[in-house]
Amino acid sequence: MRQNYTTAQLIRRSLTPSGMSALICLVIGFLLVAINIVLLSVDVGTSLPGVFDGQWSIAYTQHVVQPLTTFLSNNTLNKSLIALFWGMAGFSLYITFEYVVHWRKTLDETRNDVMMARGQIVQHPMENEFWKLMRYRICVIVGYIAFFIIMQPLMRHAVDVAPHFVVSRNIAHDGLQAAIAMLEWALFIHGFVVFLRLYTFRTRMFGDDKLY
Repeated sequence: MRQNYTTAQLIRRSLTPSGMSALICLVIGFLLVAINIVLLSVDVGTSLPGVFDGQWSIAYTQHVVQPLTTFLSNNTLNKSLIALFWGMAGFSLYITFEYVVHWRKTLDETRNDVMMARGQIVQHPMENEFWKLMRYRICVIVGYIAFFIIMQPLMRHAVDVAPHFVVSRNIAHDGLQAAIAMLEWALFIHGFVVFLRLYTFRTRMFGDDKLY
């Protein structure tokens, strides 16, 4: 049974994460920070030399850095990644083209649609709703672009944490900075989810019916 919400409740529900969504955002944020640190440590040859000296540094180099260096320098892997990149670019172009065709088809259908009202024929009664929906979604896209620009300082900080962490001699301070970077990534991902909800007229991506 569909639950009824007030407008304020719908707005709050759209902007706040569910428990599962918050957990996924945090896990992705942690993975992004960890992967950034590991890949940077591959470039410099070791990680955390000022914190984990001796056996820790040797073990990290032997069991993490060297296998990753061998893996990433594999020609077959590099060619596969290039093919995957171009495949994703082509797929994105196809999706964009299909989306434009879909909207064009929808517009043509609304313009050809008619209805009877009090014995009179009303031409294309849904065209006005179509343009309202189009303007709304354009506003959502513009809002996301603005959000992306506003988040750039936080994203730069999240990326810049890795070089400091790799050469850190103060694990407490730089560990705190890494945790903050994880939260910044989680906030950015949650913002993307919120705009995706707004675009698709959902207060939750899964489990809720569309509002429109």
